[in-house]
Amino acid sequence: MFRVLLAFGVVVFSLSSCAQTKQAALESIFSDISKDDSFSGAALVYHKKQVLLDSSYGYKDYDKKARHTNRSIFLIASNTKQFTAEIILKLMHEKKLKLTDKLNNYLPGYPNGEQISIYNLLTHTSGIYNYTDSPCINMLDPTKPVDILELIDLFSAQPLLFEPDTKYSYSNSNYALLGYIIEQITGKEYEQVVRSEIFIPLQMSRSGFDYKNLQDTDRSISYYNVDGSVYPYDIFDSTFSYAAGGIYSTTGDMFRWYKGLTTYQLLPAKVQQKAYEPYMHGYALGWSVSTFKGKRFMFHFGSICGFKCIELFNDETYVIILSNYMDNAIDKGEILNQVLEVLYSK
Repeated sequence: MFRVLLAFGVVVFSLSSCAQTKQAALESIFSDISKDDSFSGAALVYHKKQVLLDSSYGYKDYDKKARHTNRSIFLIASNTKQFTAEIILKLMHEKKLKLTDKLNNYLPGYPNGEQISIYNLLTHTSGIYNYTDSPCINMLDPTKPVDILELIDLFSAQPLLFEPDTKYSYSNSNYALLGYIIEQITGKEYEQVVRSEIFIPLQMSRSGFDYKNLQDTDRSISYYNVDGSVYPYDIFDSTFSYAAGGIYSTTGDMFRWYKGLTTYQLLPAKVQQKAYEPYMHGYALGWSVSTFKGKRFMFHFGSICGFKCIELFNDETYVIILSNYMDNAIDKGEILNQVLEVLYSK
């Protein structure tokens, strides 16, 4: 018995030592990119049932020199799209829509709406012009509230970039339309649906919308640097970023989101897996899909008003990085590669 226990103890010590080595290596990655205030934010790394990193860096308020904590709140930008796609899959599971449904079923008169399916919107294969590009974004003030139909009018007036279902082109307009479809089917505001169907069940109490008017001491202020001088960004109104980029959250809440997805708390496994089936350009439903050392990962990047979001996961790994300042020289993909090299090194 003593020999068995001793052997078991050696295994535990070895695993613990390995985890400590990985923790130190991960901490080094973020310490390096945080030098000279090049990165400000929070990061959480989970791997094989262990949280190996849960740290914060830099300032949530640069002027006050108030430092980040793991409770700091950030806009997650385009990572909002995964939540929008999840609601669409829930409505499909409840037989309230089909992914093959055409856009003109929900928005009669939309140009070429009879050719564009919900699936095309989810996978960025609709050909619809991206409303956050010029000239659309120049036609209104994104820091002020905007009606969704006014927003749709802006990009629907632009010609299609290509025939639907023939090419891939990332467009926030696709997910704005999905938000509108969600509202038409449920009879509720998009934000209300996300809150009741995802945030509340997963206890994501630090997540929400309307970041511009959020009153919370953990709220991060995003900023930009010009020749060593720091200036705060003007924040877009959540009605502008909407179902394409309007959610705010924390690393802790995003970890709850990951747990909810991988334990199938929101959808049955067979339905949930549809979110991770890539179509064109490696894009699935609100997620990009890629591989690293033969392992499959889902990931997404987000960027809005100085905020950056980097997220990656599979069944055994989750990485979430939220930032209110990131130097342009920092490569988001390279950060993920460095983290994965640490996690999957022997």
